Amino acid sequence: MATNQLFSGNVLVNEVDQERANHWHFNVGGKIYNYDLMFEPSIFANLVSPSVIDVLYGLKMEMKDTFWAGLGYASSGMMAAQGGVILNDFGSRFGKLRLGVLANYGMLKGLGELGPGAELYVGYNFDMK
Repeated sequence: MATNQLFSGNVLVNEVDQERANHWHFNVGGKIYNYDLMFEPSIFANLVSPSVIDVLYGLKMEMKDTFWAGLGYASSGMMAAQGGVILNDFGSRFGKLRLGVLANYGMLKGLGELGPGAELYVGYNFDMK
């Protein structure tokens, strides 16, 4: 559980009084291992003082030292897909370079008008075994 904007109140931005609402975040998930495969189900909930509640459901599958792929759905109507590759022994015999992409699309009328979105992911992991 996490929170931001713990204290609500008003903030003056460009001569407009903006209300700061409490944000609460809850996350639960796990990893299920099966030989060289890992499955990672998760549920993430965002609550904004109590008028907005958004729940995100996700499932990621990873093959050890090879690739990962995942799907997600949010109760706000957002669908997401992700995938990437894992390059072993990159830079050193203990390093792993991860390159991937995340794409999302709003399924509801208001979100669908925004069009699809995409993010690139670059990560480097040090294995300290």
